[in-house]
Amino acid sequence: MLLVTTIIYGLIGYFLYSPIYYFSFLIALSSYFGMQTAYISGYGSYYIAISYPMTFLFLGIILLFVSYHLKNTLRKKELFNLNYIFANLYIFISLWIMSIFGSSNSYFEKSISEIFLWSLIFFIVAIIFSYLGIKNEDNIAKGFGLTFIFINLYTKYFEYFWNILHKSVFFLILGVSFWYIGNHFEKLWNFDFKKNNYVD
Repeated sequence: MLLVTTIIYGLIGYFLYSPIYYFSFLIALSSYFGMQTAYISGYGSYYIAISYPMTFLFLGIILLFVSYHLKNTLRKKELFNLNYIFANLYIFISLWIMSIFGSSNSYFEKSISEIFLWSLIFFIVAIIFSYLGIKNEDNIAKGFGLTFIFINLYTKYFEYFWNILHKSVFFLILGVSFWYIGNHFEKLWNFDFKKNNYVD
């Protein structure tokens, strides 16, 4: 029934140019994908020898491929942004989870080398998306890339320094970094707003 619902929402959203139905299609597709993965794996931690975050990483890559392969068509139907945002969301959240737990769903099965590898991959992907987003004036890629660069850095900060630093020092550094980043990006945002909305 979920598969049938996914197909119906997809057809209506695509052929009737309906962002709401297409959004419902993407939600239903994600739900079906997750449930089917769980069912085939016997509700275990793995499906075809890979974890759930890895399978959703593949789903994100597929949606990203569809976004660029059908870019003009989706733009005409005003469905491109939805498809593109979901692709970025799955890719980055999957990489973020694997940078914490590795390719296993168990926190206790992770190895330091595996965590380092996924963290490095996560960081590189975020930098690539940020660079391409800035270069091509792609606000979605730029936004996801920059956001998850900082999410990655703060995640590692919590992982490595929570038990080392005194809590007052830990939160002092955290607060100062938030203030600096927020102040810096506010200036950039105001500059960009004035540049694009300049009134003589």
